[in-house]
Amino acid sequence: MRRLLLTLLLLIALRLPYLYAQTDTLRFHEDGTFKIAQFTDLHLDPGSPGKDQTLTILREIITREQPDLVVLTGDVVTRAPAAEGWRSIIRFFTEERQPYVVLLGNHDAETIAKDSIYTLLEGTPYCLSQRGPVEISGRGNQQLRLIGSKESTTKALLYLIDSNQYHHDQSLSHYDIIHFDQIEWLRRVHTETQKEIGDDTLPALLFFHIPIPEYSILSDDKEVVGEMRWRVNSPAINSGLFSTMLEMRGVMGAFCGHDHSNDAIGLYKGLALGYGRVSGIDAYEGLSRGGRIIVLYEGEQRFDTYVVISGVDQKGPLFRYSR
Repeated sequence: MRRLLLTLLLLIALRLPYLYAQTDTLRFHEDGTFKIAQFTDLHLDPGSPGKDQTLTILREIITREQPDLVVLTGDVVTRAPAAEGWRSIIRFFTEERQPYVVLLGNHDAETIAKDSIYTLLEGTPYCLSQRGPVEISGRGNQQLRLIGSKESTTKALLYLIDSNQYHHDQSLSHYDIIHFDQIEWLRRVHTETQKEIGDDTLPALLFFHIPIPEYSILSDDKEVVGEMRWRVNSPAINSGLFSTMLEMRGVMGAFCGHDHSNDAIGLYKGLALGYGRVSGIDAYEGLSRGGRIIVLYEGEQRFDTYVVISGVDQKGPLFRYSR
């Protein structure tokens, strides 16, 4: 009997990470905070020594900041053999016991199909990503709900949007747009959620890889916080996502990646537009490697955000948003 009991306890212990990972509940803490770590542009190369250095950077920041959720905003695994690279990402977050979600960048699907990536990711420990509705453009379009600290009510929303890859007509734009069917899906899901919850001011943030054209204001605005060393590499066509964000009550802003030498954040027409901080050793050029931290506050349209750099204890300048 004792041997059977020990065997059962061992099996339960081995499955604890898996059991924990299968919950999709993201909850505010008792102090009313929820912390996100955004890592972007890992450009993981499975055959490069830089792969281990990149994962060490992520581990350092996760250990230091203790985020409730990690958001990878694209260009995660960009070299073959890509499946091996994605499996190393899965192993890393499983070992760290760190909930995370994945967005794809313009380079991720150059070596492996998007559906194949989500086939690898879906249902693995600590990964909350889903491929999303297959009837609309892209993969990984997803809504995440943050639950209140003391009740099972949705208190904030996160939207993951696939910014796609390259435009089908290169004479019009190099980078693709966030398509109209994605924007319609976003608007519909947000409206339905507001009606379900009974709150049309529910705080929300968007995440995608390629910046939308409105990010160009960060190059001109002297009030921005952070670095703008590159021009904004956005699509040359504006598909109207920003105007939709303005109409979606509760939306506070958006965060992207893609431009490795930019990590700025600023306000445009009352919405925050921010970059993450390039995280991968094998990413070309760019700033010193690190990540962006975003702290949400339960029941408020408010967040604080700052950049953290690997090997540097001091946090970057604080940007505070509230309305």
